[in-house]
Amino acid sequence: MRESIIDKINNTNINYSDEMIRIELIFSKAPIVEHFYVENFGLPATNMMTIEKYINDFLFIKYEYAGTYISVRDMRSSLKITEKDLNKNNKERLLLYYEFILNMISLLNRKLLPTDRYNKSSVNKLLNNIQIVLEKLNYRIVEKNNYFYIIEKDISSSAISEIYPELSDTIIEYRRFDLKGNLVAKRNILQTLSLKVEGIESKLKGTTYNPLVRDLKNLYNNLHIRHNNLGENPNNNIIEMDDKTLENWYDITYDTTLTALMICNYLDYHTKIDSLPNYYQNKN
Repeated sequence: MRESIIDKINNTNINYSDEMIRIELIFSKAPIVEHFYVENFGLPATNMMTIEKYINDFLFIKYEYAGTYISVRDMRSSLKITEKDLNKNNKERLLLYYEFILNMISLLNRKLLPTDRYNKSSVNKLLNNIQIVLEKLNYRIVEKNNYFYIIEKDISSSAISEIYPELSDTIIEYRRFDLKGNLVAKRNILQTLSLKVEGIESKLKGTTYNPLVRDLKNLYNNLHIRHNNLGENPNNNIIEMDDKTLENWYDITYDTTLTALMICNYLDYHTKIDSLPNYYQNKN
């Protein structure tokens, strides 16, 4: 059976470079921002600009997450997401570029000069394209303090964030796409989560989940998380593994930790469920 155009659109594999270039055409090529100004003789005038140029000329200096970067070009060059870089068909580069674009659009919306305006249809198309691709790649967008992060979709992480809101930022941080390969950051996050587990592990002891407590202690104590298990003067067993293997164990520890937190929540429900017969009516 012949595929329709819609079928072809939905079934086409993602070409990361093509998707980035589509966004780039709207962001840095299309003059869709109308800037109003006063000419030398006091007459009002307008100038059509691209989003990138408008942000660079009027808004970037106000950007709270600019760090030491002095321009949009400076930031893009450092992050290796210039127009030339977008020709490289790379998933990590696409995610980094998308996160940059999302935050530039946020800056545009928050800091747009009162007299200026832009073509909202074009910006909506840009954002919709990003959303479609992220959906296919199993990523989602979260916002914190006017910054938009791209994180991997994960049902367990979302559930834990709702059950333990104090851990929400930590959970989001671990699932960030650009944390891959960052063992120091992952270790710090696991240290934070291990403290939470210490506070609730008493619920697991004496239950059928007691082996889970032992497993987590083993992971925390012997994977260079709680203690020094690498290099000189280790506190526990010395581990010998490359960074890729250690990162895989960190991910296992993260998933196991979420399992423990979820089970603790279930045990709270279990107590309530045990009391359910108190509500039954005696039919005799």
